[in-house]
Amino acid sequence: MKKLIILFAFVFSMTFSFSQVVQTPVDIRLGLELLDQQTIPAEVMDTLQDPSVLFTNSYFSVTAFMTIFDTVNISKIHVKLGTSEGGNDLLESEFLFDNPDQPNGLEFTREEYAVCLGLGVYLKQENYFFKVYLEDINGQLSETITYQTN
Repeated sequence: MKKLIILFAFVFSMTFSFSQVVQTPVDIRLGLELLDQQTIPAEVMDTLQDPSVLFTNSYFSVTAFMTIFDTVNISKIHVKLGTSEGGNDLLESEFLFDNPDQPNGLEFTREEYAVCLGLGVYLKQENYFFKVYLEDINGQLSETITYQTN
């Protein structure tokens, strides 16, 4: 009977450890920073119905912000950035977790649970569609989270 209980405990613990789900990131948002600052006179601004037309040929630095509560078991953050839903025409890459040396000029910073990903510089787009999911040290993936700007 003792062997049966030990075998049951082993099987239960193995099942539980393999069925754990990778936590998804939360509080996701994109930050857009205008790189070529412009001073527009107030009298011009007052005549525009849509001031965003002034930024049509402007470049923006795009940064993703998120909160990740599991900072021990995460190995990679997979991201896609596109101009249409499900698109990756601007970026598809993976960030190595807690590694300041990212490929292709991408940037990773973290303070406690707050993660900041520098996604690059892009010409102004009407919309940005962002997808992110995590990969843990065992290769398991989290749920994919989608974020859209307008």
